[in-house]
Amino acid sequence: PKRLLSPAYMGISACCYEKIAPVLSHESKALVKIAYPHSGENTASVSQNCMTEWNIMSLEARQIATDNDSNTTKAI
Repeated sequence: PKRLLSPAYMGISACCYEKIAPVLSHESKALVKIAYPHSGENTASVSQNCMTEWNIMSLEARQIATDNDSNTTKAI
């Protein structure tokens, strides 16, 4: 049964280059629970919500690294 499935979480971090003071920083941004089913659509929704919350436009994201899971690949 679905109730026996363990929840899925996605950890999100960001690397940023500050133009004013040339500094590279790395921050852990979120650990987000992904609703069942753990589909590409749900993963994309979580990712987009986080980017919106941090005021990051999709065109500003230069690189996205994933674990190459098929659902995550579909989301990105």
